[in-house]
Amino acid sequence: MAAPAVNILPVQNSIRWPDQMVAMRADLVDELRRDGIRLLACVVGGYLLNGVLLVMCLWACGASRDELPLSLGLMLYGVGRIATIVQITPGGVGITEIAYTAVYTAVLGDSAQAAIVAGVLVYRMWTYLLPIITGAFAYVIWRVMRRRERRAAEASDPV
Repeated sequence: MAAPAVNILPVQNSIRWPDQMVAMRADLVDELRRDGIRLLACVVGGYLLNGVLLVMCLWACGASRDELPLSLGLMLYGVGRIATIVQITPGGVGITEIAYTAVYTAVLGDSAQAAIVAGVLVYRMWTYLLPIITGAFAYVIWRVMRRRERRAAEASDPV
């Protein structure tokens, strides 16, 4: 049904989407060969920082550092992360909180559940707010730089 409609519309170039997908895959393979280790380090570093953030939120909400050392907290973060790899809801909202709360409560016990729930909710708040704040900051910087570039271009190009 869609094929006749595609043939009616003017084609900008003769390359069709299967060829574009093959080219994209080849570009991705080249990129991974060139920068794969750096990409892996960034992904692992991102997960590590997220784990540290979760543990710090749990500590800030009352979890004991004696019961939850950083190493145990990071290990439990990894278990919770594995449990939430498949996203059932957008952003894992609800499911992620339940998974992390269950994992940490299973190890720390029911007596720490209030601190765990509070810490997980604070952690999730920060995982949404930090990208928004940094994105807004980057946007403002980008706008200022673009304005300066335009003014410099206008000043150097008298019409």
